[in-house]
Amino acid sequence: MPPDARTRDIRRVLAPEIRGRSAAPRIIMFHGGVLDGRIYMTTLDENMQFMGATLEPAAVLPSALRQRPFVEAALFWFNPRWEPYAADTVLLRTLRPEWAQGARLYLGDRQNLPLFDYNSALANPGLRSIAAVGLEILKRHAVPVYADSPAR
Repeated sequence: MPPDARTRDIRRVLAPEIRGRSAAPRIIMFHGGVLDGRIYMTTLDENMQFMGATLEPAAVLPSALRQRPFVEAALFWFNPRWEPYAADTVLLRTLRPEWAQGARLYLGDRQNLPLFDYNSALANPGLRSIAAVGLEILKRHAVPVYADSPAR
């Protein structure tokens, strides 16, 4: 059945807001690399905002990343399966990165911006730039973003 005029109006108003935010992992775990311990992002709306901030491809050759510091990321998709983990911090700490889709956060420095390596993506895999809102989310969770100055 075709959408009525009201539905079309709602889509037109909301489309710019939700574009690129239709899917997000239920949990994002940062671990390994230069990070001691693990950091978890468990708020679905925030995870949607972060993933939406990583939509732009980055024009960087993979060879340029060999010496850059990084943090591994584990993306736990399929919301119902991971919901109990997101709601219980004891259970959350039992998650293993190999249960998730892998990604990598390359830290920025004085000459380079941080990048999100999402080569495991099924659609449009590759290196992605991170918009300011995504960097702010990472900083709020104390995920390292820049190698030369964590508070930058």
